[in-house]
Amino acid sequence: MSILGWLSAGPDAASKVLDGAIKGVDALIYTEEEKAVARQKLSDQWIELQKTMGEETTVRSVTRRVLAILIIVPFIMLTLAAAIAFPFNLEYSKFLLELAQGQFGVLALGVSGFYFGPYMLSYLQKK
Repeated sequence: MSILGWLSAGPDAASKVLDGAIKGVDALIYTEEEKAVARQKLSDQWIELQKTMGEETTVRSVTRRVLAILIIVPFIMLTLAAAIAFPFNLEYSKFLLELAQGQFGVLALGVSGFYFGPYMLSYLQKK
C-alpha cells in the first residue's frame, strides 16, 4: 500500500526522494573547502581550550599541584594509619597522631589553605 502511495504521490514525493539522494551523495564526498572549514573550526576550538587551560598547565601550577599532593597524601595516610592502629596498639596510634598534628599538620594545613583557600573564598562570596 505504501509503495502505491509513493508512486501516486506526484512530484512532491519525487522531489523529496531526489533531495535526500543528493544530500546522501554530497555527504560521501568531502571536498577541500569542507576540509578547510573543519580545520578552521578545530583550530578555533583548540585556541579556546588553550585560553581556558593556559594558567593550569604552567610549570608553576604543576609544581604547586605536585607539592600539594606530596604534603596532603602523607598527612591523610598518617591519620588513617593512626585510626587503623588504634584497636591494636594505642601507643603507636598516639605517636602517629602526634606526627600528623605536629609540624607536619601545620604544613598540611598551610598547603591546604593556600591551594584550596581562593576557591573556598570565591564560593563563599557567591553565597
